Amino acid sequence: MFMRQQFKAGIDGNRAKLYYFCLRYQDEIKSYIAEIAKSKDKSKRELVKPLTKMSGNLPISTFKAIIYRCKILHSLAFFQWRYKYEPNSKK
Repeated sequence: MFMRQQFKAGIDGNRAKLYYFCLRYQDEIKSYIAEIAKSKDKSKRELVKPLTKMSGNLPISTFKAIIYRCKILHSLAFFQWRYKYEPNSKK
């Protein structure tokens, strides 16, 4: 029962992280569009068209890969820290 709850909590945590990435991505695209729209340079204004197309297509697979790599790096860092403080007799 406890393992099932941990598994569900992990899935919910990943979902929350993915949702956060999506929200931040959309906010960043909107801020770029607003910043470019304020610009008087015509070459910059041409960038608005591709950005509006990008805001609809979320790179979810990229976000999932980022979350996965962060978990691997966190695990490696934990094991390195654990090895550093392991008594010499156990090494």
